Amino acid sequence: MTIKEKVAVESISRIEKRLEEIDNILNASPLLDILKLDEEVSVTVKKMKVGSKEILEYLESKINQRKELLLLAGKQQKTLELIDEKVKLEGERVGLENELFRLRR
Repeated sequence: MTIKEKVAVESISRIEKRLEEIDNILNASPLLDILKLDEEVSVTVKKMKVGSKEILEYLESKINQRKELLLLAGKQQKTLELIDEKVKLEGERVGLENELFRLRR
């Protein structure tokens, strides 16, 4: 495999990874997940003993999950930018795949 082929393959791999990240952001439903998480926390905490260390640890983990979901919701605010980036990356990937095909002939 030539250096040009290696560069093309690595670039395609990076592009595909970023495209997957973008798809995950665009297809996620973090606000719905937050509502489900809050409902789960409410039900679970009612079953736990008041003032126990177990509640504290449980709440800390759920707070971290909620923060991650809020960050994801924030990323979704840039939907148009993400779609533009996705279109650009898909174009680059097609160009690289064509170049790779040409190099391997």
